[in-house]
Amino acid sequence: MKLYTNDLMIRNALEKRLLITRKNDPSTIIIPEVEICMGFARADIMMVNGILHGFEIKSDRDTLERLKHQVGYYEQVFEKITIVVGEKYSDEVQKIVPDYWGIVVASFFKNEKVKLSNIQIAKKNKFIDPYSLVQMLWKNEVLEELDKRGLVNNLSHKELLEMVKEKLKSRNQWRTVEQQE
Repeated sequence: MKLYTNDLMIRNALEKRLLITRKNDPSTIIIPEVEICMGFARADIMMVNGILHGFEIKSDRDTLERLKHQVGYYEQVFEKITIVVGEKYSDEVQKIVPDYWGIVVASFFKNEKVKLSNIQIAKKNKFIDPYSLVQMLWKNEVLEELDKRGLVNNLSHKELLEMVKEKLKSRNQWRTVEQQE
């Protein structure tokens, strides 16, 4: 009998893998279901540490119908982007996502647990849009940072990226994935 992955199976395996990253960098935060680009898209998982990394999940039970549109939104805000797909889409997804996206395939191994295999490692995205990036912050966070820096229009792309990462990591109201023991 052929087994098919679903979103929850892949999500659990991915979160488990990402929690290992958090052990190496305790300031890392992992947030599920993050709206980006004014809510036009939603990242399945976002990880913030030294990199702002977005993860999209497409299980064997999903379709790739919306993926082309999602690619454009992910590119506007994430430094690195990884798509995690069921085996059903392992070939097809390589034709859709840019070559700097990471590709991970979720499959089953003997005990019917999901195994994640890296097909392509994510590289740095060069298409971040500062306007879309700053939309990830709350208004009071933006005003506080601009005031702290004495800036209005003089914020560089690099400074903006660092500011967004620090603010995202310092929020207390996230629905973060807690470390499982």
